[in-house]
Amino acid sequence: MDKPLRILHLEDDPDYSSLVKMMLEKEGLVVEIVLADNAADFTAAMEKQAFDLILGDYRLPNWNGIEALHAARAKRPDTPFLLVSGTIGEQAAIESLKHGATDYVLKQWPERLVPAVRRALQEAQERLQRKRAETELIRREKYFRNLTANSPDVLTILNREGVFQYNSPAVKRVLGYEPQELAGRNAFALVHPDDLSHAKRAFERALHDPELRVTHEFRCRRLDGSWCDLEVVGQNRLDDPDIAGVVLNVRDISERKRLELQLRQAQKMEAIGQLAGGIAHDFNNILAPILMAAQMLGEELPAEDRSKILATVKGCAQRGANIVRQLLGLGRGLEGKRILINPKHIIKDIGRFISETFPKSILLETNVAPEIWSIMADPTHMHQVLLNLCLNSRDVMSSGGKLSIVGRNFTADHHCTAMHPEANPGPYIVLEVSDTGTGIPPEISARIFEPFFTTKEPGRGTGLGLSSVLSIVKSYGGFIEFDNLPGKGAVFRVYLPAQPNLPAEKPETEQPESLPCGYGDTVLVVDDEESVLQVVQQTLENYGYNVLTARNGEQALAAYLGNQAGIAVVLTDLMMPVMDGAATIRALKHINPQIKVIAASGLGSDPNRNSLRDLGVKYFVSKPYTAKTILQMLQDILAEGPTPPPTVSRRQRID
Repeated sequence: MDKPLRILHLEDDPDYSSLVKMMLEKEGLVVEIVLADNAADFTAAMEKQAFDLILGDYRLPNWNGIEALHAARAKRPDTPFLLVSGTIGEQAAIESLKHGATDYVLKQWPERLVPAVRRALQEAQERLQRKRAETELIRREKYFRNLTANSPDVLTILNREGVFQYNSPAVKRVLGYEPQELAGRNAFALVHPDDLSHAKRAFERALHDPELRVTHEFRCRRLDGSWCDLEVVGQNRLDDPDIAGVVLNVRDISERKRLELQLRQAQKMEAIGQLAGGIAHDFNNILAPILMAAQMLGEELPAEDRSKILATVKGCAQRGANIVRQLLGLGRGLEGKRILINPKHIIKDIGRFISETFPKSILLETNVAPEIWSIMADPTHMHQVLLNLCLNSRDVMSSGGKLSIVGRNFTADHHCTAMHPEANPGPYIVLEVSDTGTGIPPEISARIFEPFFTTKEPGRGTGLGLSSVLSIVKSYGGFIEFDNLPGKGAVFRVYLPAQPNLPAEKPETEQPESLPCGYGDTVLVVDDEESVLQVVQQTLENYGYNVLTARNGEQALAAYLGNQAGIAVVLTDLMMPVMDGAATIRALKHINPQIKVIAASGLGSDPNRNSLRDLGVKYFVSKPYTAKTILQMLQDILAEGPTPPPTVSRRQRID
C-alpha cells in the first residue's frame, strides 16, 4: 500500500476540504488531511508533524493566505504551498508566487486542483533530489579536500605542455608552495638540470600512450631553494573531459633515498668483509714473487732473465693496484654520477676481480653480446649489483662449481610489462648471473629481497645484499627475475633501461710504448715515502729532468724558497705528516700564485677535488702511477708555458 499523502489544509469551510480529499482520492491518491481554520491551529500542526503539501485559502475571517505562506516558509521551507481561493485576482496571484507559493488554484476551476497538486509534489521531489545531490557533492568535495590535504602524496594535474593545472594542498608540505602559487607555471622549471632530460622523456612516454602508467624519480627544487627527491607516477588523461590533463601522484622520497644510501654503504662494507679472506690470500700471492724477484735482481743474471723478472714484478704490481682500485670503488661512501657506460666493461672488471679473489675451485665464464646496448648508470652501482649476486653464488658453491655472467639486449613488450607493472615497454639490457650451487630453498624464495633477511649465521652477514640490489635496480626503472632449481643452482636476471640509439664505443687499440722526455726542467717531488722519492727521482732524471726532493711540506717550502726561480713544477702527495698536501699547495701559492702543481694521492681518486680546484690545481694523479703517466702529465703541464716568476720576495715569511 502506498504511503498516504499528508496535507495540511488551511480552510474555514470543512465541506470544501472534504471535496478536495474526494477529488484527490478519485485520482488514485491516498490522502490524510489535517484541517486548520486559524493561525494558531495552522502553526501548531506544522510544529507537530511534517506534511507533503500545504493548501491555503487566500481569505480567512481573521487571517489570509499570504500570512500563512510566510509562516509556512519560516517553519517548513521545503514543503510545497498551494494557494486556493475563489476571489484571488491576477495581481494577488503574482504576489503570492513572489512570496514563495508553489502555485495557485481557483476554486471555480476544480479540474486544475489535482494536476497542480501532482506538479507541486513532483517539483518538491526534484528539489529534494537536487538538494541531496548538492549535499552529497559538498560532502564528497570536503572528503576529497581532507583526503588530499592529509595525504603524504601530492596529486597534480598537468596540461600537454607540462603546465600546472591543479595541485592538492599537500604540495605545501612537500615543496613549500601554496597550490595557487604554482598555477600556470611549467613543472619542468622545478626539475634539477641533471634530471631534466630524463623527466621530459618520461612525460613524452605518458603523452604517447594513455594506457601506460609511467613511474620516474627525479630531484625537484623546493620554495626555499633546497632539492628533494620525488617519485612520480603519471598517466595520460587528456582525453577524459572531466580531467583533461596528465595526472601525477607525487611522493617525497628524500628520506627513503637517504636510508637507501646508508643501506647500500652498509652492504658495501659487508661485501668487503666477505672478500677480505680472498683478498689477503691474493695479496700474499702478489707480494711473494715481488720479494723473490727483488732478491734475484741483486744477483748477476743474464739480461733476458732480468727482463722476465722485471715483467713479473710489473705484472704483480699492476694486479695489486687493480684490486685496490676495485676496493676503493666499492667502499667509497660518495655516490657517483650517472654516465653513459657499456655493460661489457663492468662485466670485464667484475670478471677480473672475481678471478683474482674467488676460490680457484669456482670456474668463471663471461659472455657479452658483441653489440650490447649502453646504459646511463653509476659504475659503482653496477659493480655493486653484480658483485652482490656473484658473492651469493660463491657462498652456495663451497665445494666449487661454475659461475656464469652474461650480458645481452632485451626489448620489453606489453606482455612483459603486464608481469612487471613497474616496467615500461622499450629497450633493456639484461645482466644474468647463474651458478651451479645449492639453489634457494622454496620456503624462503619469496623472502630473499627483504631487508635484513639472511640464512647466514650471526656475524656472517646483515641480509642487506639482495635488498640493496633491488633498491638500486628499481631506482633505474629496472626489475629483477630469478629462476631457482633447488640443489642445482639459481639464475638472477637484472633488467636495466638501455640507450640503443647512442653510438657504440670503439674498441681500444694497443699503442706502442712511447715515453716523452724532459729538457732539463726542474721538478720538486714531495712525498713522505722514501722509496717513492727515490724511484720517482731516478725515473725523472733518466728522462731528462732535474729533480729536488722533500719528505714533508716544511722541507718543500724550504726547497722552493731556495730554488724558486728554477723550479718548473711541484709534484706533491696529499697525505703527509707535519704539513699535508693541501696546506703545502696553499703555502706555495702564497709565494707564487702561478706555480704549477701536480697533486697525487694513494686513495684512488682525489676526495677533495673541489678544494684543489679552488687552489688552482688542475692536474691530479692516482697512486700507484706509471712512468708513462707522470712523464706525459709533466709534458702537458710544461706545454702550457714556463712558470712565471714569483710575485713576492724570497725573504717573505710564510703565514
